[in-house]
Amino acid sequence: MLNRPRMLIVSTPADLSLDLFEEKSAATLITPSFITYDEVLSSGIKDLRDEYNYVYFRDPYNNGPIGYERIQQAIKIVGERFNSAYFVDNLSSYNGLLFEDKWVQYKQLSEYMPQTKLLRSLDLPDNNSYFIKKRISSRSKGIIFTKNDFPEDAKPDDYISQQLLHIEMEYRVFMVGDNIVKPIAIKTSKTQDQRVKVIGIENKLHPELVKICDATYKATTYNLMGLDIAKVGNSFYLLEVNRSCQFKGYMRKSSINLACILNRYLLTKS
Repeated sequence: MLNRPRMLIVSTPADLSLDLFEEKSAATLITPSFITYDEVLSSGIKDLRDEYNYVYFRDPYNNGPIGYERIQQAIKIVGERFNSAYFVDNLSSYNGLLFEDKWVQYKQLSEYMPQTKLLRSLDLPDNNSYFIKKRISSRSKGIIFTKNDFPEDAKPDDYISQQLLHIEMEYRVFMVGDNIVKPIAIKTSKTQDQRVKVIGIENKLHPELVKICDATYKATTYNLMGLDIAKVGNSFYLLEVNRSCQFKGYMRKSSINLACILNRYLLTKS
């Protein structure tokens, strides 16, 4: 198929889900091309095709700090070059990344989230009712368990403290457009001794969980996102929203390639 739509994906070397866009189920719908933010800034954009139907800015924060100004510049370069393309998540400027900030998420979705505050100092809470995490981070990084976990250049304004919940079950719920993808994933919570990973799947959708998902989509209108939702007793809490989510672990458990579902959705937007 010579006229197959093409998508330029801008990401980092640490993006574990990129190869899923090359799998046959996804690539026969939309052919992907990849470039890193650093490559954009080193003039790699000159070697790209003249036209793309879609441009997808994936998470720039998952490969160590590259600086907000550099991210902003890279997005501006690509956005201006391919301004006639459809931008996934309606993200064509750096301002579109600001929802990655957990404090911004809380200000828009506080009704569904644990109580959250801006950190005022690098002193840890005296009790175990709150924990600290970085406002902009990726793949469960930036969670502070001890004062030694702060980097040397840490600033309180870059962190939030969030009410500690006694979580019975934690879910990663993927959405494509306003649709929840089933099954939803069951995941481990990040602790000082435990990494986050998908450990199971579940088809049942509690009405309160669906309510959180609907509200989050209305606030974001993202094309693909992953919501971390915790069950505590009979209540559900939105922990955070991941716009550029990873989904390789989900595919291992469910055999569902979210890149394929996203591409089918994007074809309705062209």
